[in-house]
Amino acid sequence: MQPTACAPGTYGNASKLQACYACASGTFQELANQTACEACKPGSYCRKGALAPIECAAGRFSNATDLNGADDCEPCTAGYFCERGAIKPIPCPTGKVGIGIGLTAEAFCTTCPGEITSQPGTTSCTFCKAGFYQSFAITETVAKVQCAPCLVLGDGANCSETTASGDDNLTHGPTSLATVRIKPKYWRLGPKSTTLSVCLESADGSSSCLGGSDAGDDNDHKQGYSGSGYCKAGHTGPLCQVCNTPDFYFDAAEAMECIQCPSPSERRDLPVGFVGVLVALLFAAFITKRSLSAAPPPPLRGVVFPTVCLFLQVLQRATA
Repeated sequence: MQPTACAPGTYGNASKLQACYACASGTFQELANQTACEACKPGSYCRKGALAPIECAAGRFSNATDLNGADDCEPCTAGYFCERGAIKPIPCPTGKVGIGIGLTAEAFCTTCPGEITSQPGTTSCTFCKAGFYQSFAITETVAKVQCAPCLVLGDGANCSETTASGDDNLTHGPTSLATVRIKPKYWRLGPKSTTLSVCLESADGSSSCLGGSDAGDDNDHKQGYSGSGYCKAGHTGPLCQVCNTPDFYFDAAEAMECIQCPSPSERRDLPVGFVGVLVALLFAAFITKRSLSAAPPPPLRGVVFPTVCLFLQVLQRATA
């Protein structure tokens, strides 16, 4: 009598067997005349005596190799979807969320409304798109924030941030008006202000306004303004033009920042020079008058006024 080959779904691992053994649960064998069964493949399950793995149903997944029934496949995680035979859940993409478990396709992910977006694999929309900032927190099922356009702040605001999202990064808008990043050479009154002002800029492009996302502590400033958080060290106040260091003043002509006041010796030199110029001019006028003594004396305004005007011009140039 000729030996009979073990059928698919069975195996024979010894001689003189009266019958082949059925593949155990969690294994399968699709070929005849085999001495062992194979482990069930990920994303599927194998009942006893299985000829081939059976894929997990859509909405479920598994990466195990020993499943023996459909219920052993895990339900797809909230925020994800699982197609038939899934080895692992697939996250709902950026701008979409997965509400509840067991989603079977991306089509069942919910799209975030309006200018709101989300990280991949999440259950609610909690970010604003780039160019918008979070203006309010809300409690809707999908959307958790309300967004306002950052464009009212003009080109001086950078309304784009990046948050790590698994292996990728999500680009989105600021999480509040207070955290909107102000570009260098711009200033605003405080963290709740939507109006930007352009700061003074020197010939080499420097400015006392550094920008940033921190307006500073309102309690540290005079009543009526804040915004020193956007200023270079030693500067505060509107447009960063107030010096908070003794003996410094804001040079709005050239430096466009706070510079140190002249030393006492430098201050004394300035009026002494003016007096010297005035004495020289008066002496010249006196000599002119003596040389013209034979002629009728000129009117007082003809000598004094030009002298005084010339002195004032010199004074104006020296103090400019």
